[in-house]
Amino acid sequence: MAAGSDEREAAVRIVVDTSAPGAARFALREAGALDAFAAEVPAALSASDLAAAIAASGGRIRVEGDHLFVDPEWLRESAGAAADDEEWGHRFDGMLAYAARAGWADGAGAVRAHIVVG
Repeated sequence: MAAGSDEREAAVRIVVDTSAPGAARFALREAGALDAFAAEVPAALSASDLAAAIAASGGRIRVEGDHLFVDPEWLRESAGAAADDEEWGHRFDGMLAYAARAGWADGAGAVRAHIVVG
């Protein structure tokens, strides 16, 4: 993929939604693409908007270095109708198990997502 391209590999993506002024929130995109997991943060995101998004997550998303750690229950809740599908649930549980085996989860089960700035 070319740098700056709008084409994205299919992945579960956590994005920062800043569409409502003063109310930045994390949002889940591509909930069905459980083969990859990333967080996208706009380059122009202010520290206060990032802090607002973290606060809005109720402590279920945190930043450590260049990663987000995300509570799996937040992911399930944010997946919308996809989470109601039994097959999706099995695939999601498989993603969590894989992340744990690969060292991409913390002791509490929060899943690590690399932050992509762009």
